[in-house]
Amino acid sequence: MNPPVEAYAFIDNHSAVLQVFGCWPSFHDDELHRVVMDRERRHANGAYYPSIELTVRGWNMTSDVTEEGVYRLESDSLVHFLFEEVTEVEFDGLNHQNVLSGLDFELEATGDGDASLLSVELCHCYGLSGSFKARRATVLRVAPFSEHPAASPG
Repeated sequence: MNPPVEAYAFIDNHSAVLQVFGCWPSFHDDELHRVVMDRERRHANGAYYPSIELTVRGWNMTSDVTEEGVYRLESDSLVHFLFEEVTEVEFDGLNHQNVLSGLDFELEATGDGDASLLSVELCHCYGLSGSFKARRATVLRVAPFSEHPAASPG
């Protein structure tokens, strides 16, 4: 019997996260920077479907303490996810800082003969929490975090 596949393996380009962090992070104490809910994506047949983009700031925390008395962070990066064909969306609590206690992924069988659905949970710590399901998921990019990013398009 084969061991179960980790749910993150369902996410296209998940290797970009593994390359930066060295493993799949729990996203514990990480911060959700951006959420975009969009209904304008289309299938090849022209039918619309909803999507959600999440940008999460993640890092590896070391046991080293800086001169400021905080743990030194490694691989401090922004991970930009795209989730497509989303359903069962529930969000609550968006504010100026949205800290997650974790970003959990679980695969669920659809029962229709297709591939699985990815269940996504933004576990509450402070600010935004929520959950949704997605038929497809992709890591669009992983980029180093900068405290002063370039101006975003309006």
